[in-house]
Amino acid sequence: MPDHSHSRQPVPPGSARLRERLRFALLLLLLCIGATSQAGIAVPAGEASAAGADLPRTPAQWLDHYRDLSRQAPAHCAPVAFPRLPSATPAKAFAQTQFPGSTAETSLVVFSRDPLTERLIVLAQGADGCIHANVSGTLVPVAERAVTSPLPNSRIPGALGDTPPVAIVADSKSIRPWIGVVSEDEFLEMAARSWLWVGSYTGIITVLIILGLGFAVSRRSSLALAYVLFVCALQFYQLQSFGLGAAWLPFWPGPEYARIMQALGPALLMPALAAVILGFLSPRGLPRYLIVVGVGLGMAGFLSAVWTDAGYRLGAGITTLLAMLAFALLMSRLRRSDDSAVRWLAAGLLASMIGGGIQAASVALGGAGLPPISARALPIGNLIESVCWLIALSLRFRSEHRDIQRKLIRSAASDGLTGTFNRGHLYSLLTDALRYAKQHGTRRIGLLLIDLDDFRQLSGTLGHTRGDKVLIAAARALEDLKLDCEGIGRFGGDRYMILIGRNTHWSSAKGAAAAVVARFKEPIEVEGREERIGASVGLVAITAEYPDADAIIRDAETALMIAKRRGGGRYVPFEPHMRQDAEQRTRMRADLANALKQGELVLHYQPILEMETMRPLGFEAMLRWSHPRQGLLTGSDFLPVAERCGLMPAIGTRVVDLAFAQIRDWQHAGLWQQGLYVGINLSAQQLFDGGLLDQLDRALDRFPVDPGSIRIEIPESALASQEQLWTRVLPRLLGRGILLAADNFGTGLSGIAPLTKFEFDLIKLDPRIVDGVLHRGHSQNMARIAQMLGQELGSLVVAVGIDRVEQFEQLQTMGYKYGQGKLLSPPMPPEDVIAWLELQRREQQYPDIRGTTDKLLH
Repeated sequence: MPDHSHSRQPVPPGSARLRERLRFALLLLLLCIGATSQAGIAVPAGEASAAGADLPRTPAQWLDHYRDLSRQAPAHCAPVAFPRLPSATPAKAFAQTQFPGSTAETSLVVFSRDPLTERLIVLAQGADGCIHANVSGTLVPVAERAVTSPLPNSRIPGALGDTPPVAIVADSKSIRPWIGVVSEDEFLEMAARSWLWVGSYTGIITVLIILGLGFAVSRRSSLALAYVLFVCALQFYQLQSFGLGAAWLPFWPGPEYARIMQALGPALLMPALAAVILGFLSPRGLPRYLIVVGVGLGMAGFLSAVWTDAGYRLGAGITTLLAMLAFALLMSRLRRSDDSAVRWLAAGLLASMIGGGIQAASVALGGAGLPPISARALPIGNLIESVCWLIALSLRFRSEHRDIQRKLIRSAASDGLTGTFNRGHLYSLLTDALRYAKQHGTRRIGLLLIDLDDFRQLSGTLGHTRGDKVLIAAARALEDLKLDCEGIGRFGGDRYMILIGRNTHWSSAKGAAAAVVARFKEPIEVEGREERIGASVGLVAITAEYPDADAIIRDAETALMIAKRRGGGRYVPFEPHMRQDAEQRTRMRADLANALKQGELVLHYQPILEMETMRPLGFEAMLRWSHPRQGLLTGSDFLPVAERCGLMPAIGTRVVDLAFAQIRDWQHAGLWQQGLYVGINLSAQQLFDGGLLDQLDRALDRFPVDPGSIRIEIPESALASQEQLWTRVLPRLLGRGILLAADNFGTGLSGIAPLTKFEFDLIKLDPRIVDGVLHRGHSQNMARIAQMLGQELGSLVVAVGIDRVEQFEQLQTMGYKYGQGKLLSPPMPPEDVIAWLELQRREQQYPDIRGTTDKLLH
């Protein structure tokens, strides 16, 4: 089925509302992106947040201040190792001025509500004067935090001195003032909730990976594999970002590789995300090029963050632009088609973009006015995106499954070559039509069985490939008639069937049959070249009297056979009396197959005589069937049946063997004179059968016969219409030394070209011309043309069909020297030919034209 996904279709109102919501969300996102332009800008290390002019303001000043306090600490205090601030990493100090002199009984925990904080340095003075310093954050193993929690944290004494505790945040990406101080018991409860959140998040991603792998294995789909890579990259990113990889996985790289791992997470996420977008949308041209190039640049930006903090900003900016491009492609696709999978894909991408926008805003605004949950907006958006994309993936597979089912149903009902209905589906339609006819009593539904008259000859000439194209063109020609029908299909080979509509009158069926015949009287165009094939139609009325569809088909074939026997290019409605004739032909097919086995097919020979002396020039071999019940049958009685049931190759082999064997027998009897020949009639279809040429070769090897004593008689109509006959076949015959005769000359002067090229030994005038030579000027002109052509080409011209003395005399007057017909001699069985030859050799006299042949033989 053609893909119409890119054609404009009416979109349901719900889809329109969805697009409006998506446009609004996109506008909100663009506002967030505008603020994101400041994301990641380093906060100067000297910016203060402490209250009071007498307190330090910068992180470095706070560290120096606490170092001074450490030197003044009582002797019983443990020594303190103060951390160093990375010189290239932005940092900011947050003094907790509300806690100096605190007398809480339990320890306090200072923590950052931003789980992505790289370093959290906490400095505090106890009531005993001792100094406490601790470092936490994603660049520090989770196990080294004061309390095992996804949130960076440090423990400080419940009883504090006069100097307020301070939290210093150092981060190359973002610094947000989400610093909290609670009791240790409260923080343990908070840590439990955080572990539940990240555990659920990780578990959901793991489930999505498993489901994606299931799709990838069961469907063998590259799109499912791209989705798996995406969720795996997302899992890696969140494990590294939250510092969970080192906490849960013993093989995870240590803190010294944290910066590399931090850059690797988003770098891997970009190509995985792009692979899903490309797999779903399959963009072409510039959009695809921009996505591929953008992914490469974005990965390079994130990976460069190993050496420079600007790499995060570059990668984030390119990711934003790519997301906008992908979203624009999704909107464009939704405008063209209402694809539910694309809607879910767009919803997922929108969730990710909104999450990224909120998180970027929290960075740009320093967290002011936004809740701490905004630090997790991007992971939440990515999780929603992953779920939406899994839904989109399942919908896409479901749609593909439906498409496959539709294609299977279509293929089960369609002919693989022409695309029309096939034989099985036509049979089903025919069965339904018969059921309808039985239910509605007098209703008659028309059935047309169509056969292309000249297709077999054309296919043999032009080859099967060209023949297939002709069949396709014929099917298109039938469809172009726009008949009121329930189905058009190829019934098999070069036969088509048309079932006329149930609500049409019987006369419409006759009109449709006439239209088909008229259409194929005109040429059909096949790849810019016109071909003439003609069509015969058998027409039958489907009525309640029929027992089954097979009976209808049999009657349609009977009517079709009669149409072809009447010359083709016509339609014949079925009549009940035809059924008896069909039954006789069915019996004849069985009898004919048995006749080949029993040797009932024989040859009779009709002499071709010199008209002045009655000397034999040669003989034409004529096939006869010695039927055990019906007596002697001529070729016209059974050859059409043999051709229809595929027995012609076997019959052709039989004719060749009999003719060659007969010449050999006449030679052994000493009756065969030099110069005599036997003519074998062959149709163009037989000539194109490579097996027949092989049979001629075997016969020449098997029987000691001079090839010059054989004439292959070819219908002039075949020479006129089949160019490849005289470019492919005739040279092969001449190469064997076999001579050629043009039979039935006068049916069309287009046969002159091959005659002049191959110099046929004989030109045999069509019997219809001989029949009209006494009173039709056209026949006389054709007879004279044949004479002149024979003189020009050096070919003998034989008048065939001389049945009356007047014809004989007229032809002699016109200069004809050779003739063949019942007046001169009827076809004779081989034994009569032997007696005839012995008689004319012994007495040196020849049978005259007065019927003396029978007197001499009997």
